Amino acid sequence: MKNLKLIGLITTVFALSACQTMKEATSTAGDLTGDETMSMAKNKMSPDQVQQLGHEMSEALIRKYPLVEDEKITMYLNHVGQYVAMHLDNGAKNIKCSGGKEKMLPFKGFRFSAIKSPEKLAMSLPGGYVFVSTGFLKDMKTEDELAGVLAHEATHVVCQDGMTEVENAALKKGVAKAAGAGASLMQATGTTMNLTGNSDIDGAVTDEAGDMAQDLIAKAYEKFFQNPFSRGQEKIADRGALLAVYRGGYYPADYIGLTDSLKEATSARHPGSADRVAWLKHDFIKMQKKGVVDTKKARVARFAEFKKSIK
Repeated sequence: MKNLKLIGLITTVFALSACQTMKEATSTAGDLTGDETMSMAKNKMSPDQVQQLGHEMSEALIRKYPLVEDEKITMYLNHVGQYVAMHLDNGAKNIKCSGGKEKMLPFKGFRFSAIKSPEKLAMSLPGGYVFVSTGFLKDMKTEDELAGVLAHEATHVVCQDGMTEVENAALKKGVAKAAGAGASLMQATGTTMNLTGNSDIDGAVTDEAGDMAQDLIAKAYEKFFQNPFSRGQEKIADRGALLAVYRGGYYPADYIGLTDSLKEATSARHPGSADRVAWLKHDFIKMQKKGVVDTKKARVARFAEFKKSIK
């Protein structure tokens, strides 16, 4: 990612006041194409195209919320995030994704990063890009809470929840050009690119295709942030997160407590904190019957050291 410094494999919104805040991010999307571009027939995007789409949307996001480029913070987030992602329920059984979506790990793994904002934000974009705001990190009390948030976002990614608004042929065009292949862009649209051999003319054609691609990426970005995850998607992401932290040896009750503290109101589409706590407690009771050990004391010192780095 050109301006997004992330560390290798140590590589949607958990609406923490959440889905309402997401709409503010659309102001960075720039000039958008007409709605007709998004009414095109949907097509299955390849894993590589999904990853590229997330790459482009992430760059748009960090133009509004600057990236934290502290290696210590990035390493810590990835230490926790990659570990808990290993314990996600990726199989066909157990927790099923909303709408019958197939569970799929991101093509190039997860990438966990911090962004600068006083708001309580945690969000994921297609392709495994996960962001947490400094304002939210400052409010967290334990690494176990952080693990739950990252697992929630990772579950959204695995269930492809962010792709509902962007799986369409128009986005395929944008992704192809964004990856730097003007000819592929035109081929994907069914349009013939008549290369003349004249570098000035051919360059103008390619630039025009690039502008169209960026407009399409901007439209995807806008649509993504204007459509909060549904009640069903949030329930599955919560249940998946609780299961992942439990399997990873974290204390699940901390994630429940954090969710309760958010005091989110219920909307027509998005569940409030009370609803979310109810289904989390339902699953936690079952875990307690199998045995739950509160191990968070072992992580107090390293989490306290990590928080010293958050500005």
